[in-house]
Amino acid sequence: MKHLLTNHRNGSMAPFGVYKYVTYVHFSICEFSEIKLYFGYCITIQHMCAPKLCNLTITDNFAFPKVFNVVAPQLKNLTASVVDELSNFLQLSFEDLDSLEKVNLSMQRTHRKEQTYAPVLLDLFQKLSCVKLLILDERIIKVLSARLDLLSVEPCSFNNLKCLKQKDGTYEMLTQVRNYFLESSPNVTFIMDLPPVPHKRLRQEAENDTMSNTLDNEKQQTKTVDEEKRMLEAKIFKQDQLIAKKKAMLEAMEVQCEKRMLEAMEVQCEKRMLEAKIQVQDKVIAQQNLLHENAMLEEKLQMQDKVIEEQKAMLETLKLQNEKKVLETLKLQNEKKMFEEKLLGQDKIIAQQKAMLDAMKLQHEKIETELGNIDSCLDVPTVAVPTLPS
Repeated sequence: MKHLLTNHRNGSMAPFGVYKYVTYVHFSICEFSEIKLYFGYCITIQHMCAPKLCNLTITDNFAFPKVFNVVAPQLKNLTASVVDELSNFLQLSFEDLDSLEKVNLSMQRTHRKEQTYAPVLLDLFQKLSCVKLLILDERIIKVLSARLDLLSVEPCSFNNLKCLKQKDGTYEMLTQVRNYFLESSPNVTFIMDLPPVPHKRLRQEAENDTMSNTLDNEKQQTKTVDEEKRMLEAKIFKQDQLIAKKKAMLEAMEVQCEKRMLEAMEVQCEKRMLEAKIQVQDKVIAQQNLLHENAMLEEKLQMQDKVIEEQKAMLETLKLQNEKKVLETLKLQNEKKMFEEKLLGQDKIIAQQKAMLDAMKLQHEKIETELGNIDSCLDVPTVAVPTLPS
């Protein structure tokens, strides 16, 4: 098993080592199939990519990151303590988690009320919905039992669950909690680890042991007092040393936290200055864009005005041409009318002349007949009279 600690700002990993304060960790582990992680201080985001990872253990954590994203498509077993020493809940995020088979979750004693963890615990259950074997300790069962109202509203997300195991079986699981898991997995098997039963010895053996122990105690009583005193003094000395070391560690941690806070404040100030600078630049760019757009609009309007003037000139020209054509049309109509009237007058004259010719023809015929009659009477040779033209 590979034990990994976050040890550098750039996200590299080292076996064991000292925790350092980092704000972002991103690492990729390609060859490891089993990993045990410990989280330190001030890690805000953690991303782990492990294509061959099968077993992942997250335990003995001081402070969880705000987000822990895991990309492990072959992950089968997950063991995690879901609450750190600062009473924060583990915020897991998985990608391509279809191969998960076994999940072992536990919770240490915290200073917060246990029922406050119920919503985030149910959210974690949704992310682990494909698991087949689920192992929960007594505290997690108590958290679920403390919020039965949520269990009645939220549906169970375990659709493939085959076995549910309760560790440290001193607390009996409530029927509502059991029904919550049976809702989506009716064939699930419940297993409870019972506490070990103390071995009962025979009465005679106990009496013999008591008598022998009494004699031994009487013989060693004088030596035991001095030894216990020395052991107590050594124990107190070790505890004092341990307390001094922890105090020194806490003071160093406080100094480092203050330093990190100052660095964070400086980063925030720089960020605000950059944001203000970016805002000013954005305003300048916006003003320049507005000026450019206004200039383009003015040019466009000028071009449109020119086009409108040209169209107006064309319309006036067309109007003049139309008026000229109208006048010409009227003139042609008048000439036509005059020509028609002239033709009517000529037709009348022709008709009158024709009538006159007809009358003259009738008179000529009458004269011819009369001359014929006279000639017949006088027997005078006839003289040819020229005919009048028709």
